[in-house]
Amino acid sequence: MKKNIIPKKHEKKVTPIEFAKSKEKEQGFDIRITSKEGEIKQLVFEKTFEVMTGVKDQNLSSYILSETAVSLSNTIIDQNKALNIAAQSLHNMEPQDIFEAQLCSQALALYHHGMRYLTLGMESEKHKDYYSNTAIKLLRLHNETIDAINKHRRGGEQKLIVQHVQVNDGGKAVVSGNIETKEGVN
Repeated sequence: MKKNIIPKKHEKKVTPIEFAKSKEKEQGFDIRITSKEGEIKQLVFEKTFEVMTGVKDQNLSSYILSETAVSLSNTIIDQNKALNIAAQSLHNMEPQDIFEAQLCSQALALYHHGMRYLTLGMESEKHKDYYSNTAIKLLRLHNETIDAINKHRRGGEQKLIVQHVQVNDGGKAVVSGNIETKEGVN
């Protein structure tokens, strides 16, 4: 059974992969992988990307991760930080397939830019309404994206409980899940 995207409270996950600016090359990144002793680094690398994105193809996994980071790098100056935020977020959301990986990436970008526009709305008196309205739209789309992920994980199933109650003449009926009463109150 697939699980919902919302993690348990106080559940801390550590992403087993970290990106850092390459010391040897002018452009590019060094990739550090946390692994158990004795594991083959290449296998760990491939498995880490698969777990992080839910996709077995390493090229596709790299593409999803880099596109997610690019969506953040417009406002996060440090590309290492953008890659690490994207990697940590995807790892914590635990996408199970390409569809979920794309939706998780989209949710991250929408949340990031929605929060950025909220900040801009607070900083700009002249364009406050524009930034605030745009933030609301982005964050609403973020919520819809999270709902789509959860619906996909449930397999589209919804649970609806219908109970039949028959009330005869002079009878009283109450429709409620739980009823709390106080003494002396009807």
